[in-house]
Amino acid sequence: MDDPNKLFDAAPSYHVPTIPGVEVVAHRDPVLRCDGSSGAPELERQMAARLVAQFEIFKERQRKYGSGNIARHGPVGILIRVADKVARLERTLAVGRPDKAADFADETLADTCHDLGNYSQMIHLCVSGHWPGWPQ
Repeated sequence: MDDPNKLFDAAPSYHVPTIPGVEVVAHRDPVLRCDGSSGAPELERQMAARLVAQFEIFKERQRKYGSGNIARHGPVGILIRVADKVARLERTLAVGRPDKAADFADETLADTCHDLGNYSQMIHLCVSGHWPGWPQ
């Protein structure tokens, strides 16, 4: 790979943003440094573990569904999905069963939170021009 600003050799003009504490190296996993600089080292470790899990979910969903469904409707379509997830989250918290999303035995509170985090980043990817096929 000649250009360190490309995520993949075949990806045209993708720029890897500089994020403090995150090192992105082509074809290697990002490094999340839990160095205690937030003042809460255990919280950093917990957050990093959840971010890694969230990213794995993102990759799995992209493998299964591709990026075209998001590109078709862009940020507005994602916001509709966010609204559905927030409603599910509200209902889950209201019934006091954070271990399971209400009436959705196959989706936990953690799953809903991961989805919300991924959706927020997907909106940012669309708006910043990095989502494949968006804008159309």
